[in-house]
Amino acid sequence: MDRDWPSGAVVLLTGASSGLGRELLGQLLHWGAEVYILLHPRHAGGNGRKWVEGDIAGEIFCDLSDPASVEEAATKINKSMPRLNTLILCAGAAAYGKIIDIPWATADHVMKVNYLANVILIGKLLPVLQAQPVGRIVCIGSGSALMGLTKGAAYTASKAAFHNFFESLQGECQKSSVRLLHVMPGYMETPIHDKQPIFGDAGSVPPTGKGVDVGSVAKAIIKLGRRREGNVLLGRNPCLAYHLRYWCPRALRALARWYGY
Repeated sequence: MDRDWPSGAVVLLTGASSGLGRELLGQLLHWGAEVYILLHPRHAGGNGRKWVEGDIAGEIFCDLSDPASVEEAATKINKSMPRLNTLILCAGAAAYGKIIDIPWATADHVMKVNYLANVILIGKLLPVLQAQPVGRIVCIGSGSALMGLTKGAAYTASKAAFHNFFESLQGECQKSSVRLLHVMPGYMETPIHDKQPIFGDAGSVPPTGKGVDVGSVAKAIIKLGRRREGNVLLGRNPCLAYHLRYWCPRALRALARWYGY
């Protein structure tokens, strides 16, 4: 347990422009972390340093949907940030609709942002993190990776892919100084679902109902980062889905249909 984290941590954060990432940025600055944020090039020249109270240490620009751009940014980070000891992956993309309605290019974009970009960043930055006395990788996933989401196949498949990647990564980092945390919350009130494209007759996706406040999730992630490792489910639905997935998958599907998933 590290009661002081993230005080004094040197952090690279993705997804800081809105939603949960923005809330996490505020929490990290509040606790005295040195935070660098990875942003899409469209934010270049903007007032990113004024998003929250406090001051970020720097901005790195890359397009997470372009593997070459991600790899180039990671190479620059390796050279310019030798003290980096924390990587927080919070960026995400979503698209909703029936499989027959979602364009291939859109599904490809979601998979690249939610899965491939994270794999590249971890692979390129892991040596720097392992060189620190204690390194951390905190990944923000989704409880939907465990149960799927009707008319949300592109999104949930990308989250499921990363969940399995993380399972493998734990074995590779078992004897290193890097601590791994994969937080899988339920539905949150976040712009990722409001601003993403909907194709065809997707109806109400995600299902209607009040989601979890992102501010409370950000605070929970900070607390979890101090004392937990591995996969952590936040919320009743993801926890229930996890247990039913292995012990009674038919009940899981019935429950998902009842909720509208």
